[in-house]
Amino acid sequence: MFVFTTINKTGGEERIGFAGMTLKSRYIREQLLPQATGELSRGAGDDSSPVISVLDENDHEVYSSGSGPTHHEIRLELSPVLRRWKMAIGYRNTTIEALARSQFRQNLLLIGVAIALLLAGLILALRATTREMKLEEAKTTFVSNVSHELKTPLSLIRLFAETLELGRVRNPEEAQEYYRIINRESRRLTRLINNILDFSRIEAGRRQYQFAETDVAEVVTEVLQSYERQMASAGFEAWTNIQPDLPPALIDREALAQAVLNLVDNAVRYSDRAKRIEVSVRLRGGDIAIEVADRGIGIPKAEHQRIFEKFYRISTGLVHDTKGSGLGLAIVKHIVEAHHGRVTVESAPGEGSRFMILLPITRSEATEAAPEPLNPGAVKSVANSAGGYSVAENPHH
Repeated sequence: MFVFTTINKTGGEERIGFAGMTLKSRYIREQLLPQATGELSRGAGDDSSPVISVLDENDHEVYSSGSGPTHHEIRLELSPVLRRWKMAIGYRNTTIEALARSQFRQNLLLIGVAIALLLAGLILALRATTREMKLEEAKTTFVSNVSHELKTPLSLIRLFAETLELGRVRNPEEAQEYYRIINRESRRLTRLINNILDFSRIEAGRRQYQFAETDVAEVVTEVLQSYERQMASAGFEAWTNIQPDLPPALIDREALAQAVLNLVDNAVRYSDRAKRIEVSVRLRGGDIAIEVADRGIGIPKAEHQRIFEKFYRISTGLVHDTKGSGLGLAIVKHIVEAHHGRVTVESAPGEGSRFMILLPITRSEATEAAPEPLNPGAVKSVANSAGGYSVAENPHH
């Protein structure tokens, strides 16, 4: 191969001669071009790497850094030595435009994933912030409600105690009524303080239970008897239906009594005009079921799970207007679960509420005990403002 090239004067404006040289084609193909394109052609075995080719004056491929058909999308002249030869660059099985589209899609996908992760993080942060704000608001409401709950019985106790101390009582009946009010409010105060202390122990993981085989019906009966004056003063009528000869359950007597008392107290608090409470104790499958039902304002279905959360109180209606700590049902749930049981609720606005505590019976008794048919009218206990608390045909009273 013989190659001519011009010789220009300094500055490149005037030609002063020609020069020629003889090139060996084999040397160019096997040594010169591979060495010249070596750094550029590394990785050419990959379809995503460019292939460098050298074409002669007839566009015949003199050298290629890769095998197979190649789309030569870029061409450069190899001047001044090989004027009519060209260097071509392209890709096998693809084009620069296709690679650009693919890279764009990958970048778009990565940006989409990054934005999704950012939004997810933002949503989680907002949810955590909202949760913290709601918890803080619930705590503030709790402090306000507890302050009110503490002030009311204390004010009444102080008022009637001062009245008795100053001798302003007109007759023994009036004095007896004042004593009853003081006793009722002191019990109410004690119950509130116990709930707060128990909740504090539960939160700290220090709540302990003393389990023993106990007659559940006896515990429920004692709770109703201890609460009879409060129900009577509020004008409530209580109906009990307790199945006889119930097997014992492994329970903490005081803890279960507190759970039942919280349910009965809620029934009294959140009943508007229908002042009737139904309490039943019976076998239900392999459990002992304690039911406390009222005909009060009811609870929306959407709130059924949340009412067992600490500090949570329904934000509208009579439930919100009635002061409370928001701990009663949370404590009930914790106590029942500590007994390996569960608590459920059936309620609807305007149709009352039915809470059920299910406790597993003692295993030794589980195979011997069989549910007996219940007679809803067999047992009736009445507590109202006009009379006392009486029980008929109930062996547990």
